[in-house]
Amino acid sequence: MPGMLELSKLSPEFPNHVQGGKMLNTLTIEHIRMFNEKPWQFNFAPLTVLCGTNGSGKTTLLKTLLLLKQSQEAAKSRRQYQGYLRFTGDHVDLGNYDSFVSFNKIEDDIAIALRYTDMMPKEIYIGLSNYANVDSKDIDDDWVEYDLEVKLIFKRSFGQSEVSKQKKKSKVCNEYKHISGILHKSFYTIYFKDKAILDWHLIGVEDGNEALNTREYSIHLPNKFFESVGGNKLFLTDNADEAEYLSLKVMLDGLFPNTLLAVWKDDKDSDSNTKGKYPLPPAINIVINNLMVPRCFKWVIRS
Repeated sequence: MPGMLELSKLSPEFPNHVQGGKMLNTLTIEHIRMFNEKPWQFNFAPLTVLCGTNGSGKTTLLKTLLLLKQSQEAAKSRRQYQGYLRFTGDHVDLGNYDSFVSFNKIEDDIAIALRYTDMMPKEIYIGLSNYANVDSKDIDDDWVEYDLEVKLIFKRSFGQSEVSKQKKKSKVCNEYKHISGILHKSFYTIYFKDKAILDWHLIGVEDGNEALNTREYSIHLPNKFFESVGGNKLFLTDNADEAEYLSLKVMLDGLFPNTLLAVWKDDKDSDSNTKGKYPLPPAINIVINNLMVPRCFKWVIRS
């Protein structure tokens, strides 16, 4: 039997006339089981049927989506899972990084990319269109459709909470069980009518320990965009004005950026190492929240 993925829109708080949004359009994976050597892109419709012989990868596609869902849910309940792929849980049991990466090539990074359609308030769109020099005069509705493309890149790591346990155990099976994947980099692009108008990315800050990776991340925003939302007037940064991107420390909520860690300019006379917690710029905040909120998709999987 073919695998079937049905994506239904759920948006009780949105007006009826914007129910056309919240649709997963593409899934692209790389270095996952049989999908090796190049990015493999799969397009989705509201009703998508995956056909193929046994072992052709149908289940891998569906379980990759469930892996993201499972990892995000685990991070909601336990802070130590921030940035980690949760291979074993209520939705799927995929072993660990070594068994999920293509042909056990543990030196390879796993990449998962999504592109989906959603809606944002008109005032957020106008702010973005002014930054990107996009004409917004013909927008009559209060909600505007956009696409968000997200690419998550993971590398092999031991789960942080398990490292101390492994030091106490010598059995290979115990060590193998807790080999995980940690978010290494991620890339985001917002599109309006297939025109890219804003991109940003995250990079994990290495701590030099091959077995244990820090969960500190920096977000890299276009300098001109940061200025357009007034960020340069609010926060201290060490970035050169002529640089195309500036970087700030950021906290994750699961696999996605959630909170800026920055020094407020009014506090410049205080300890410069003390960073406050602040929301992401409005446009980024709303598209990330749309990505994380369960209302975006109802996944019905049959096989």
